[in-house]
Amino acid sequence: MIWFNLKKLERKIIEDELSDKETFTYFLLTSIGGIFGISSTNYQDILVVTELILTFVITIWGSYIIFDANQKGDGKDFFKRVFPLAWVVAFRLMIFTIIALIPITFVFYIFIFPDTLNHLESNITSSNEAWLYLILSLVVFVIFYLQLKNSFKRVASKTIL
Repeated sequence: MIWFNLKKLERKIIEDELSDKETFTYFLLTSIGGIFGISSTNYQDILVVTELILTFVITIWGSYIIFDANQKGDGKDFFKRVFPLAWVVAFRLMIFTIIALIPITFVFYIFIFPDTLNHLESNITSSNEAWLYLILSLVVFVIFYLQLKNSFKRVASKTIL
């Protein structure tokens, strides 16, 4: 199973070396991973509703652009491609996001939300922090679909850089 090397996975798909069993494993992991996806808790009702609506819209848009990228290429094996590619793209994006969030979090809590540091033990999340978290989460979600679309284009056109 490939966890990080997107080019290797793309080659494997192009060369038709990805078995149904491997594809099912990616499907299963992607489905389980979805359970732990973007989810707000303890925020205002308007934030939760906004998150649900925007996540729904991004999911519909993202699904359309990846399906369209596949159709504009060879139009084959969409479902055999989507789960393995989504898994690797999501895993890589998660690692990069975590690495990027370390300095971003430091900057925000020191310079933008310094009062929050005084209330860490009480687990209080300010409205501004919640909205910022939502915006960052949605940006990562859009980046996920854009990277997945680009991967679909490479696989469907049998072009790996």
